[in-house]
Amino acid sequence: MKKLAECIAQYIEDQCGDASLQFWLSQNYIWPKKAGDREALYEKFNLQDWTESAVDVRDDSCYVKTSKIKAAVEKVLAGTAGDADQFSAIRFFLNDWGKVNVSDETLRRLVKLRIGMAGPDDVLAPAGTIDGINRPRSRFALKATGTEKTGNVSSWSKYLAVAFPEWALIYDSRVAYAINAIIYLHGLADEPLWPMPDGVNSKLNLIDIETIILASQGRQRRAFEKLRALQGAPHRVSRFRDTLYHDDKDTYQLYLALIEKVHSILEQSGKVACTSAGQIEAFLFMVADGDLFEMIAERALAPAV
Repeated sequence: MKKLAECIAQYIEDQCGDASLQFWLSQNYIWPKKAGDREALYEKFNLQDWTESAVDVRDDSCYVKTSKIKAAVEKVLAGTAGDADQFSAIRFFLNDWGKVNVSDETLRRLVKLRIGMAGPDDVLAPAGTIDGINRPRSRFALKATGTEKTGNVSSWSKYLAVAFPEWALIYDSRVAYAINAIIYLHGLADEPLWPMPDGVNSKLNLIDIETIILASQGRQRRAFEKLRALQGAPHRVSRFRDTLYHDDKDTYQLYLALIEKVHSILEQSGKVACTSAGQIEAFLFMVADGDLFEMIAERALAPAV
């Protein structure tokens, strides 16, 4: 993982040049992607009962406005607000800002689960112990009792990121795509792949980064040998997948460790100022269907010589 962290840090430095990561984000971070959606989002935020300071849609960058919204939600969850305001704030952040379809029942359970959670070691449980939203089982499990419905990682990591901003980060399809793309572009043949949760970004579905990596030079023979070794075994393809990816139950914790390592490398290098691990997460989120996607497309579609 050290080599991967170094490659991510190098990519950040290459993209930012002499600028800080916050400056890069202020110039390049756009969410939601459509201007009309952004304006509607800011207006809806300003109308919330729990909003203390309105966002001026004419001022600041998209990243600054998004940071203000995130900070406002964090404050509601960290303070003495009642359950109704906490529920309203997290519903706004996940459903409106995050654009994930999370039921009210699940949101209420997430708010309840916050009680007693103290750190990153508390966010994992054996995979498959918690029901997911869009499928029978969640690929990444959040520690809970019984069959608490907390959704998949794209949903609950967004919640954790505002409920526990001191250590939690968002892990979704864009972030996983970006990490896997860097693995591919840097030829890290020994690096396990990062599972990609279901996402809403149709652009990323145009080029299957995971298949490209498996078929790339340095991995193809090894992958074929692993698949052939499982000839005749039950659930052969599923077992084959397990040999190539980080274990579902470990992935989120490994992701937190990876981003923290990238942050440490950037601090030691001093070439690009980075004030938080959350800035690295936001960077990966933006480059996934931007610069990295273009680089993957160009390399994957280049004619053989």
